[in-house]
Amino acid sequence: MINFENCQLYNLKRKRDLYHLISSTPEEVGLILNKYKVCISEEKRLLEKPNFKLKLLQKRILNKLYQIQFPEYVFSGIKGRSAYDNALTHINSECMLKLDMSKFFPNTHRDKVYNFFYRKLKMSADVAKLCTDITTINYDSDNVNIDDDVFEYMKLKHIKIRNHLPSGTPTSQILSYLANLDMFDEVYGYCKCHGLICSIYVDDITLSTNRKISFEEEKQLKGIVKKYGQKISKNKTIRYSTSDYKKITGFVISPEHQLVVGNKTRLKIKRKLAQVKNIKEIDNSLKNSLVGLANFSELSVKNAYQGLKKQLKNSVNLQK
Repeated sequence: MINFENCQLYNLKRKRDLYHLISSTPEEVGLILNKYKVCISEEKRLLEKPNFKLKLLQKRILNKLYQIQFPEYVFSGIKGRSAYDNALTHINSECMLKLDMSKFFPNTHRDKVYNFFYRKLKMSADVAKLCTDITTINYDSDNVNIDDDVFEYMKLKHIKIRNHLPSGTPTSQILSYLANLDMFDEVYGYCKCHGLICSIYVDDITLSTNRKISFEEEKQLKGIVKKYGQKISKNKTIRYSTSDYKKITGFVISPEHQLVVGNKTRLKIKRKLAQVKNIKEIDNSLKNSLVGLANFSELSVKNAYQGLKKQLKNSVNLQK
């Protein structure tokens, strides 16, 4: 059980106290609610980007949510925890099962967010509603600016809930866990009873152990998720055995239980190096991209691409 009492949002009963905590006014909040730009990214993903002032309010709520002490099995959106830590949790396991929830954010209805504020943080109904209004999106609001191709995309992806937890906001990662807390707690409880290591990273549930995970256990876990209105993607349900390289939130664990630089990352670096092969000067965006990939690789393998980083740091032509 999480103790929410350390959070300054806990037991708020008056809206004026919330306005004070987030350094705002009723007039300011009223003007920026549902100020979003909704579009489809180049990667064909739904983007729901809040207005600058709305994003600022969300950040202030997020800073209060950081005061909550989160259980050890959740890694996304929590200060001091990362995708790297999530991967390390499973590094000594032989077998693994990855479950990925489909349309996780759109399927997290505003009612789930409201219930977190109202039932878990013990807010009054009007304060809980205000917090929900600030941290969710309503497609029927006149304030939302929606690109023409968004509705066709939603139809194609069978996204039906128009009032939900948005992607691309400061509070979304942490609220995706908190709004679905009962589901995640039940999943974790089941895993603990069956000797499975469990970790949560946004919509990814990773389970591991030193024995084969049965299909009955998989079925039971999927049943728990379904019970709470979420759905596991069949295409992204992946099993790994002892001899497999295991991919977890961007990192790769070898059969020898070591983090390694994944083929996907190596290929990205190789392609970017090919781009600059015949260029005298490396532009900053490409240089920064290569440095970022090299830094990411170093999280897995110490001094990976160290020579490349030195060249980039000194702006040395990569042809030399």
